[in-house]
Amino acid sequence: MYRDEHAALLARVEALEADLNAEQASIKALEAKLTAEKAHRAEAEREAAELRPKPPRPRGRRGSMTVVSAVIMGCVGMTAAAFFFASADEPTPSSIGATASSPPPALPEAPLPDRLERSQIQAAMRDLKGRVQACYDRFRVPGMAMVRVGITMSGQVSTATILGLFANTPTGACVSAVVKKASFPPSRTSMTITYPFSLQ
Repeated sequence: MYRDEHAALLARVEALEADLNAEQASIKALEAKLTAEKAHRAEAEREAAELRPKPPRPRGRRGSMTVVSAVIMGCVGMTAAAFFFASADEPTPSSIGATASSPPPALPEAPLPDRLERSQIQAAMRDLKGRVQACYDRFRVPGMAMVRVGITMSGQVSTATILGLFANTPTGACVSAVVKKASFPPSRTSMTITYPFSLQ
């Protein structure tokens, strides 16, 4: 009886090992297939990049003024002579001012962020620390001045309300006046922040 059970257990273990080996073989086959697909995709992308037409090289404007030569004679205080010639299909300008080329096109403006970053707020408020410290030096009242600041989309301060200990005090009024002069980068959203100033 025990021999039968032992043989059954061995058979079961062998069956499990066979299943495990089959699973491992299947995993290796899938890995090989994935590697081949990645290589095929990389090759296709490389071929597509080679076939993609290159943008044409910009051509210079016809008839633009060309500086043929400039001869500088003498040292400091002497006259520098420069000679300008027009191309064959344009008349020679009567003055040097007419040879100035048109200004380069303005670069497109970067899009405004949705809201100010924390680092931008901290940088703008750090610029005020010297003037806020002058408020403490004037009234000599130590403590933490909390300021609720309203910032418009243009980066200007719309409100600067003092909270807590320094509300309705000369020190608070001084700090509020300083904060109202803060300037932030423009963004697409107005916002309200609370910022602490340590007065000591």
